[in-house]
Amino acid sequence: MVTSSLVIRDEQMRALEAETHRLFVEQMCVHLRRRFSDECAAMTHAQLVAHVEFTVSAAAKWRLVSPSDVCRFLNLTMIYGAGFDTQPAQRWMRDMLSDTRMAAPGARLLAVYGEALRRLRTAKNAEVR
Repeated sequence: MVTSSLVIRDEQMRALEAETHRLFVEQMCVHLRRRFSDECAAMTHAQLVAHVEFTVSAAAKWRLVSPSDVCRFLNLTMIYGAGFDTQPAQRWMRDMLSDTRMAAPGARLLAVYGEALRRLRTAKNAEVR
């Protein structure tokens, strides 16, 4: 029996990775327009793509690379602004993201996300009173 193996050249792999990345960016643009329509209203498609690309790079600095982690990180940028993780007012986020007591970067992001939601609910409840 003769078997042959499929060989994918580096050039082909780079093309596949680029297309996968492009599709992910487009999916995130759709997600942001649906979930954060007010925040995205003034942005052109090119500006939104640039925002997603910037955020993918920023998330990677925290070793957040899974699609779900990047999506959560993007959500936070829409609430707290691009570069929220470097802003003095959001130091608590940076502290949590860099807390190595939780080994997994995704777990640290989930902790940040949960705390952000808690703070947003508290602020909203304070407005209602």
